[in-house]
Amino acid sequence: MSSVVVAVAGVAVFVVSTGLLLPAQVASHFDARGVADASLPRAGYVGFLLAFTVALPLFLAIVSDRLLRNPRTPLNLPHRDYWLAPERRVATVDFLRRQNAGFAVQLVLFLGYVHALVVYANGQSPPRLPSAAFVIGLLLFVLGALWRLVQLIRYLRNVPQRR
Repeated sequence: MSSVVVAVAGVAVFVVSTGLLLPAQVASHFDARGVADASLPRAGYVGFLLAFTVALPLFLAIVSDRLLRNPRTPLNLPHRDYWLAPERRVATVDFLRRQNAGFAVQLVLFLGYVHALVVYANGQSPPRLPSAAFVIGLLLFVLGALWRLVQLIRYLRNVPQRR
């Protein structure tokens, strides 16, 4: 959980400090070709992005952490009886908490990356988002999420065979 707080704090500082570099009217939405098609006042853009980049990852991390720590939370896992047996429950919950915290860090870093692209785009005249860079970042984010899913599946499939 501390990694989530550190990542959120770092990206929040990045958003605020680079937000000062933005023009009074920020190109904040772009079409598929990277052409700006909507804008916001700088304070509105920075405030929205700051709230979104801080609140969403923290919400995901805190809520999942609280739910997983609560022994009465029903967890739907493959081989549930094995993974939630008293001798394995703590390790299982710890693994799930680390996975969720890792995803929250991954999400906040992606949102910070998108903001960096918006800052770059607003430095152009006219503002233009580098679409290829956005797509590459999005693909890396999705690949990272899929990698986490594979790790989760591999972990939960690792059940000794009964003889």
